[in-house]
Amino acid sequence: MARVGDVTIESSLVARVAVAERVPPSEALGRVIEDALAALGARDAQLDKMEEVEVAMTGLRARLMVQQLRETARAAGPPTDTEVLLVSREHWLEVDLPEQVRVIHAVVLEPKGRALEADAIGLATALAEKEASATSADDFEARAKALPHDAKIEIEVERLDPFVGDGRVATPGGGALDLDFVRGAMSLPVGATSGVVRSSFGWHVIRMIDRLPARRMPFEQRRALFEEEVRTIRGRRALEELEEALAKRHGVTLANGVEELMTTGVMTFLGVDNVPRPHEP
Repeated sequence: MARVGDVTIESSLVARVAVAERVPPSEALGRVIEDALAALGARDAQLDKMEEVEVAMTGLRARLMVQQLRETARAAGPPTDTEVLLVSREHWLEVDLPEQVRVIHAVVLEPKGRALEADAIGLATALAEKEASATSADDFEARAKALPHDAKIEIEVERLDPFVGDGRVATPGGGALDLDFVRGAMSLPVGATSGVVRSSFGWHVIRMIDRLPARRMPFEQRRALFEEEVRTIRGRRALEELEEALAKRHGVTLANGVEELMTTGVMTFLGVDNVPRPHEP
């Protein structure tokens, strides 16, 4: 559509500018010509040799590479079944929540010395007998707290957040529970109390408070929901693989004392004088 010095202005460029800036093609052409003239002026003044320009060009090339990887990820199509399953694991609370249970338990903590282990087991047995006739969670808690015992042996009573059959706690960042404890709890009907259940923490007596129904989003609905996230994951993985390959090909070497150099460079840029070196008092 035009030529400015040795710069050729293609119609495709003008069209992209017109769409991006929402202006008529004639105005877009004028803007491209102005940019080309200004760029030639900068080159004549050798401004393109400045460090800032090189840094900006490096950043632009990097962004173009990332953009290309994103487009490749988009072109790969909708999330596959495997990708949907993988992302579902990350968002299981929202889209793939199994049945959950809520329990209260009393645990005789494993004593520090083996000499007290028999006493701890005996206390747990007594606790189970005491709790067998508990009528509610509150009654269960009161009975456990009232049970007399040696001060050297600890009993703790706790109402737990809902959890599922594989031990995952059904709250954000909830972690996971001991599987022996979970197996002892999951078999209980609502309102029932277990016998003694051994775990890595000690000896538990568990009462089932409630069971909450599963909440699972249909698979195809998840596929649509996770489309953008899967594209991001694909792009990130491709970028990491590319960076690893390029680092092997070109090498990455950090200068000795790089942290001190970075600190000094930043402080100099900010105009801070007399910055003590890391090895100075």
